[in-house]
Amino acid sequence: MTIEKLLRRDFLAGLGLAGGGSLLLGCGMPIRQTASHAEEPSQKQPQEKISGAGEKTAESKAPLQRPDLVSWPWQALDPQEAAQKAYDIYPDGSCTYAVMGGVILLLAERFGQPYRSFPLHMARFGREGIAGLGSVCGVLSGGAALISLFIGEKDPAVRESLIRELAFWYESTELPIFRPEKPQWAENVATCRADSVLCHISALRWTQASGRDAYSQEKKERCRRVSADGAWKTVELLNRHFAGQPCLAQLPKDTQTCLECHGKKQLRDIRGEMRCSTCHPQLSEKHPKLESPPILKPPSP
Repeated sequence: MTIEKLLRRDFLAGLGLAGGGSLLLGCGMPIRQTASHAEEPSQKQPQEKISGAGEKTAESKAPLQRPDLVSWPWQALDPQEAAQKAYDIYPDGSCTYAVMGGVILLLAERFGQPYRSFPLHMARFGREGIAGLGSVCGVLSGGAALISLFIGEKDPAVRESLIRELAFWYESTELPIFRPEKPQWAENVATCRADSVLCHISALRWTQASGRDAYSQEKKERCRRVSADGAWKTVELLNRHFAGQPCLAQLPKDTQTCLECHGKKQLRDIRGEMRCSTCHPQLSEKHPKLESPPILKPPSP
């Protein structure tokens, strides 16, 4: 039986469901569970009262709280434990699933609801750069989703700063760092700097550094360990934030240099802060520099 089925079984048992109508808490919103058999009209809950020409009563008119404006409560965790959990569950759903599950399942074990109700299956979309496309690495999509879950709209600037710090860390750090006590797929795994937030570039960098191909057991083990690193880093960032410590995100110098010309103050032809030199290695000191800002013309009506 999978972890998710166990959690769901425990959750339902805790609510004492026996087939009748009950409320299930999912992602912070109540979802009504109807009985499998038809109920008699006398047994049903009182229907909504209607007044006038189809008008609802004052009680039914009460505004609903938007779930996207409600952040989940964060509980401090041990980053190493989250990393180990992520490593353990990686075979169940790959990178995004492992990063998110390493944190959510640990919270569920320690604190119960609402973490037990999180629909973790949705995180399987992130496999190999989102459905195998090789785009954004699942370590980042998983970590970014967690940061957004716990920071939410309370402070969007902080949310984005923490996600940026996670991304800059991923680009510039020799990974993997995590070393499992019992490696599952390979004993020795080469480390390298991804230099990019993109899955296919990260994998290419690793194949170049290791001499192994992208379909080898060593490559699978590498991604499994990097997922553990991602869970570790995400927990560290959230622990630090909720302890009142500042974000440390710093834009890479080469990217900052590029944006001085191509950003919103001058050419305005680039939006983004990924590492520029990864996809544009031909750039050098001889790259032309603007003597003065160009004249920006407003768009034609």
